[in-house]
Amino acid sequence: GMFWGTEMTELADCCLPGEYLTSIGDFAYASCNNLTKVDLSVYPFLVATGDGSFANCKKLKKVVLPDNGLYKKTSKNMFRSGFFTGMATGSSSYKSAIEEIDFGGVEELGEFCFATCNEKADDVGGTKATDVWPSSLERLDLKGSNVMKIGKGAFKGNLGLKTAHFELV
Repeated sequence: GMFWGTEMTELADCCLPGEYLTSIGDFAYASCNNLTKVDLSVYPFLVATGDGSFANCKKLKKVVLPDNGLYKKTSKNMFRSGFFTGMATGSSSYKSAIEEIDFGGVEELGEFCFATCNEKADDVGGTKATDVWPSSLERLDLKGSNVMKIGKGAFKGNLGLKTAHFELV
């Protein structure tokens, strides 16, 4: 990815050309371990993000998604913790620090976008084993948001999640 594993602390319009940014590629900011906040609302033309674009950002606490009328769906594995194969089973070093999510104008959450787990195929019988890492997300509030569809495993493994609020349409 573009900034894979860098010491970047905060993504803001000073980091990328906000006026022209339309997409963020696969794994572009994956494993940026000092990234604490991702505010994508500052990009008026953002349409898409790639697979795992912010995966395994260990210190990421706050996520603000765009409300620009163009960005409708989060990508698969977008903020997933513990995503990559070969990680130690049960390691707390892959804990998700995300505490706050502003869904902006997003209508659909992609598969495993906020998951805190890793699934891997078992060599015997083809079943999948799941490693789950701790998470900081305690409250999920979709009430009043535009989210109408939640992809498979979007919050899988978030064992710290205590309350979730939804609005039936």
